[in-house]
Amino acid sequence: MSILKSIRESYIEKNTQFILIDNEGIIKESDNVLFHCEIENLITDIHPFFLSINHLNLDDSYDLTCVHLDINNKELICDISVKKHNSYILIIISDFSTHYNSFQSLAQSRNETAIASELMEIENYILNKKQAFKDKFIANFNHELVSPILSLLTFSDALKKTQLTPEQKDYSEIILSSSDTLKNMVNDIFDITKIETGNLDIVNKRFSLKRLVKVIKADYSRRFRRKNLDFEIIYAHDMPDYIVSDKLRVNQIISNLLNNALKYTETGSVTVAIDTVYRRARKLTFNIKVSDTGIGIAKEYHDYIFERFNRLETTKATQGNGLGLSITKDIIGLMGGEINVKSIPNQGSTFTVTFRVTTPLRAPNKESKPENPSNDSTKKEVLLVEDNQSDQLSLFKILASTKSYFIDIAQNGNEAVKMHKQKDYDLILMDYKLNSIDGLEASKLINKGKRNKTPIIMVTGIKINESLLQQYHRYVNDIINKPFLPETLIERIKMHIK
Repeated sequence: MSILKSIRESYIEKNTQFILIDNEGIIKESDNVLFHCEIENLITDIHPFFLSINHLNLDDSYDLTCVHLDINNKELICDISVKKHNSYILIIISDFSTHYNSFQSLAQSRNETAIASELMEIENYILNKKQAFKDKFIANFNHELVSPILSLLTFSDALKKTQLTPEQKDYSEIILSSSDTLKNMVNDIFDITKIETGNLDIVNKRFSLKRLVKVIKADYSRRFRRKNLDFEIIYAHDMPDYIVSDKLRVNQIISNLLNNALKYTETGSVTVAIDTVYRRARKLTFNIKVSDTGIGIAKEYHDYIFERFNRLETTKATQGNGLGLSITKDIIGLMGGEINVKSIPNQGSTFTVTFRVTTPLRAPNKESKPENPSNDSTKKEVLLVEDNQSDQLSLFKILASTKSYFIDIAQNGNEAVKMHKQKDYDLILMDYKLNSIDGLEASKLINKGKRNKTPIIMVTGIKINESLLQQYHRYVNDIINKPFLPETLIERIKMHIK
């Protein structure tokens, strides 16, 4: 048996070549498993790598890994061991090309994955920055628009009540209607942004649905009268007065559906019906149905109308951005409710919203009905806290037009707190974004620790974070988002003033 054969038998690697050379580097024996070696030729003639063997101290053995050899147009990635064997030098070459290539692919794949992950993080960072800029821009955009819109709504309404010619009355109606449309568009844009970013929170707490419906009826009755439409709200006798839900969003849903009915109904009537579907213990399922005698909707468009920016094409031009019903459906979904529509073209439509809510453990004590002051002895003291001169004048004009209130004005939150200590006000209208301290903090300073709290209505052009509102709800009775119609503010004040 040859020397190499005995050595090979002690190894299990199949892709291993054994070469014996003398101290001069002349090949004495090779099994040629990986490549051919000419006996008595120099090992360095095979590949320049083997020149390095001359510089090794062969008293020790050497293991070299991941050595690239290109021999006879064959690329090998090998582990090479060099050791003394009797009077010869033994070179063991193990071909691990498959292993190293796989490892290289894996390493490359891991590197690519790591790079892709880092790129994704960078892209997400950039997207978040862009989104933050967009949110801030829209918030500022909304805030800057509400003051002029509020002025348009207030003073066009005041203008209508003056001595005008029929032509001037028509002009004032157009200004008021256009301002109201602009107000709704601004609110829609802001809401759709919050929905897309997942920042529209639902805050459930106890409130009087029955009272909210009365306010909505008072707000919309005049609008329907302008179009000579009958308007009715039916509140079922078995419906509880108080429920636990998001008052702001319920109001928004009913208002959006009424706006839609008002837009597409030219003759006939619009009816809101609120009735119980199921009630057991504190669990309540109820419907809000808004029915109209408008143009109706063909069945193939029933899903279409709930998609963003979609509007029904009618023979008459209608205002709107196609967001109202889409936003309504999104909000209803966030509240765990459902909406569906039944409609017949040229006969009308009925939108049904189904909510599953709870009722409070106990209803609050009945509050005394608000008075309607008619002379100085019954006028109520109202503190108006507003630092924007245009809004200040608009709100003052709305209050003064009723001849029911004595009105004081505070320019900022600190001034409001000081004035409240000096006079016991019947109600405070508080802007949110104020100099010094904001409206929520001022409300807290005014009502904290008081048993009989002063009613405070937050009047704001900024959509306040819902979680922030949750912290301050015990100090603030209501919130009205600017811009709004004058009658909306008056009705809200009547709800809270005693």
